Amino acid sequence: MIRLTGYSHLLKNEKLFQRMQLFALFLLPWALFLSEAVTSILVIIFSVPLLFFGREINGRQSFQQMWPFFMFYSLMFLSGFWSADTGRWMSLLRVNIPYLMMPLAFSLWPSFLLQFSKKILSQFFLAGSVISMYIFYLALSGKGVGAEIASGGFLPVPVHHVRTSLFLVVAVIAGWDRVGEKGTGKYGWNLWMMLILLSGIHLLAVRTGIVLVYVTSLIYFLTHKNFRGRSGWLWLGVMMIVFWIVFFTSPTLSEKWNYWKEDWQNFSSHSWSYYSDAMRWKTNVVGWNIAAENFWWGVGMGDVRDEMTLKFLQEEGVYSEHYPHNLWIAMMAGTGMLGLVLTNISLGVLGFRQWRSGSVWFALFVTFMGSCIVETTLLSSLGTIGFVLVALLAGQNYSFRDSGISDLSENRVSSF
Repeated sequence: MIRLTGYSHLLKNEKLFQRMQLFALFLLPWALFLSEAVTSILVIIFSVPLLFFGREINGRQSFQQMWPFFMFYSLMFLSGFWSADTGRWMSLLRVNIPYLMMPLAFSLWPSFLLQFSKKILSQFFLAGSVISMYIFYLALSGKGVGAEIASGGFLPVPVHHVRTSLFLVVAVIAGWDRVGEKGTGKYGWNLWMMLILLSGIHLLAVRTGIVLVYVTSLIYFLTHKNFRGRSGWLWLGVMMIVFWIVFFTSPTLSEKWNYWKEDWQNFSSHSWSYYSDAMRWKTNVVGWNIAAENFWWGVGMGDVRDEMTLKFLQEEGVYSEHYPHNLWIAMMAGTGMLGLVLTNISLGVLGFRQWRSGSVWFALFVTFMGSCIVETTLLSSLGTIGFVLVALLAGQNYSFRDSGISDLSENRVSSF
């Protein structure tokens, strides 16, 4: 009986579960670079407190603050009722369940967790630097890297190379924020780590990531007080120098440029299906045709891939299981014009909240939106978790009327 009482007391210990959540959040940026399985396990650990303290959440207040996440998930859920492929629909719901569980779990003790938001964000900076060192090793060790890239391949990083590139952009933005607040650090460590990060994202040679790192860095420089003027342009110049050094000395970026030119030269040829850029563009064309034929309600998110396969066979004579390489086209094909409007409302509210939270958070929002132009980032496991994590840490999703906390770090925490 005494032992059972002890367990009961342990399960009611809020501090224990708060630290469990904090532990999971500190490790999540590392896991996003290293392992999809570990990332999913950490999300489960982060959500476990809901089993014991879920009743303490104010349902009405939580919905008012978290509805953009819930709406995005609801679109996928409701569209399944006119999807024939139930298995794929259920798989999509499973992959995207962080849109439900992470905001609810964060709602338990947001004032506690948000005190560490910048320190958690810094983990992207540290983890990205470690991954960049590994990329250095892969690129400089040779082992057929140049030939692999020249034929449309990629470096064998722990998780998908496109996701790795996206998170490296997040790491760079987190690095700018760290440099802006703490300077170059003792012995210039922050400076050296920034150079390693910038070199790593160029060596990885994912074009979307390279474009995004310049666009979002420029946005950050123009909106953050510590980088406006000479400092921001100086750092932009450093980025360009790193670009040209990597381009002329590495076996990755220059080969990817040559591959890209060859890809577009063959865009209209009969062999277009063998080239990744042409295939990506065709998926958007086919996806748009599906959306136009099912304008209001779409075909259901569970049936988008099957419809894409059928259309490719009918229109192009090519077998392909790709989704459209654009989030908005994919959502319109699956949920129709109504779903597209609701998707944009949800993302617009989250973007406005991150704008109000500060320069670093808005730059990160633009990073994910830019990725969604060429990928269905917010429908993938790692993309979903990374996006929700950054949005939650921004702080504008919460009201602290009951906690007495009016300001945390850079965040002006008020509900929208």
